[in-house]
Amino acid sequence: MFLKEAIWIKNALETLDLHEGQALIDFGSSTEEFRRLFQPYIDYHIFYPLRKKGLRIIHTDLKKDDGVDTVCDLTKPDSGPILQKIGLADIALCTNLLEHVSDRQIVIGRLKNCVKPGGIIIISVPYIYRWHPDPIDTGYRPTHLELADLFPEDEYTRLSSETIEVDEEPVVLTSYPLYLFMRIINRIFKLKLRPSIAKNRVSLIVIRKK
Repeated sequence: MFLKEAIWIKNALETLDLHEGQALIDFGSSTEEFRRLFQPYIDYHIFYPLRKKGLRIIHTDLKKDDGVDTVCDLTKPDSGPILQKIGLADIALCTNLLEHVSDRQIVIGRLKNCVKPGGIIIISVPYIYRWHPDPIDTGYRPTHLELADLFPEDEYTRLSSETIEVDEEPVVLTSYPLYLFMRIINRIFKLKLRPSIAKNRVSLIVIRKK
């Protein structure tokens, strides 16, 4: 997660009427060490304010580790019963996960089923970003409007969505074979062709279940 991404989510959460006793499920949470030490802005901007309000936060991840409350592979059939034991949540948070699953529809279905009527689903996915397998990267890079299309308007209300620029090294869009070809052309014809680069961007969406 990027700092600007965490701040965007924080601001989105602040617009909601959150109070003590509500529950948030954090899908693909990673470890407590990751959230507090490697990317401390995740905990500082997102989870610390929620804990102060008295929300119950359930961190779920594929691997068992410190700070993971529920071990759950959302793409597996047994994830349904595991999530049922947790109960319906007021908020589902799914950040930078959808590009790492082979069947997005299963995961989207789990998100839809885990929140109460009137509950909130918050999703972020990279729009422009390097290939980063964990253990896979399917290349899924949607716009915020494409994320909205996953939730039919007769069942969900889009509260906010945006594709934002985030701070990091620019990503190279030119494929490696094309880059090698450009180098050869530059050398032969004394040209100065350069690979195409762009700033990283993230698509985010906040959805309310009717």
